[in-house]
Amino acid sequence: MSNFKTIENAIETLRNKGYSLNFEVGKEQLFAYGIDSSFGPDEFEVNEIHVIENAALPTNNTVIYAVETTSHNKGIVEGDYRVENHPYLNKKLLYKLNRKTPS
Repeated sequence: MSNFKTIENAIETLRNKGYSLNFEVGKEQLFAYGIDSSFGPDEFEVNEIHVIENAALPTNNTVIYAVETTSHNKGIVEGDYRVENHPYLNKKLLYKLNRKTPS
């Protein structure tokens, strides 16, 4: 489980580690803002997962993924704790985002 108390703290720490891009989860790939590129499940690795717990509303936890592409672009994906809450996602992408345990 993550030792970060806030989303901002997690993002700041990852930025200091070189995760400079913002990624968004699409149906079959991650889209990287800033370089306007997309990466399929075979083109990135999830290096770290941090769950930020919401004490007031536990069902509203946030997950921060630190990802690195095969072309060495590093960035962050921010989303719901349970990625499977996004039923439109490609199964291979879902597997990739769910296979690591939280740091």
